[in-house]
Amino acid sequence: MESLADIYTRTGSLHHAYAIAGPRDAVKNSLLLFLEHKVGITSRGNPDMFDETYNTFGIDEARATRGHQSKNASTNTAKKIFILSATIITHEAQNALLKIFEEPTRDTHFFLIIPDIEMLLPTLCSRLVTIAYDKTRAEISLAKDFLAGDTPKRFKLLKDIIEDKNRMAAMELLDGLETLLHSSAHRTNSMAEYAFIFSEIAKCREHLRSRAPSLKLILEHIALILPSFA
Repeated sequence: MESLADIYTRTGSLHHAYAIAGPRDAVKNSLLLFLEHKVGITSRGNPDMFDETYNTFGIDEARATRGHQSKNASTNTAKKIFILSATIITHEAQNALLKIFEEPTRDTHFFLIIPDIEMLLPTLCSRLVTIAYDKTRAEISLAKDFLAGDTPKRFKLLKDIIEDKNRMAAMELLDGLETLLHSSAHRTNSMAEYAFIFSEIAKCREHLRSRAPSLKLILEHIALILPSFA
């Protein structure tokens, strides 16, 4: 599947809506770099960029988004950019977004960052350019080993990350875990049963952005609460 940069280079323009599946932080960082260096849109101090993260994007969030996108940009030449990251998007919310994507406002562009393209309804997916983020084999391999291991093995896998105080590696592990768990939940139609796990991963990700909390405590908490998927 083509990357966002490849599609933009080929077409020379932005589509009105994209869905990008992959680890939230990795996708977002790549997206912001693409917008700034390829398209010339910066996120810093930009009143026309709406960047929101949700555990669950529901009907209320969809209605609020619909209201925001109907407003004019700050200048006549500005593009409005919506970056919506969500672990779960309810079917009601997806149906509410259909109208926006059927009749997009001029110079308004949406980027949905989600764990798995298959979570989208076909009717919504048909109105989007879908892109799969290219995750490295190392990230997924570590997450798979972590999920398959018992508590002692998980602690052993975390040893180097904790000793090196490597927050980036910790964030990549959380991204990989979220991606694999979401795929598992979707296949087994048990998304509600995974809600607590997704919520805890989101909380740990937020804690990692702060310098204060202990990296060791955060990662060991994840090791203890995740069930084994051996």
